[in-house]
Amino acid sequence: MTAKKKGRPPKGNKPMTPAEKQKAYRTRQKAAEIKQAYFTLTGSLVDELDSIANHFELTRTQVINDLLISVLSWALPEFTKTAAEIDEQIKQYPIQPSAEAIQQFKAEYWRLLIDSVKKQGE
Repeated sequence: MTAKKKGRPPKGNKPMTPAEKQKAYRTRQKAAEIKQAYFTLTGSLVDELDSIANHFELTRTQVINDLLISVLSWALPEFTKTAAEIDEQIKQYPIQPSAEAIQQFKAEYWRLLIDSVKKQGE
């Protein structure tokens, strides 16, 4: 009696390379319309997350997911509204600014928004 091989069956005559497996995974995710975002946290934020996770007996991933979803659910509609207002104000200028000027203005405005949110949290 032969043991049945475990794992994904080979694609064609040979096993898939790691790159092919990753590409197939991304294709399946895209087909399922699952979008993911990756980010990096360092320093004391990670320590605080671990402390909260330990206290509530959760994983770090659960804590991050819950915090992000709750905060984003509150903040994104406000930021989307602000972005629409900015676009409307730009359209009303008598002279249309260059694309670079608009991009710079939006970047500076974004920084002001983020700084104000940070100050409110202090």
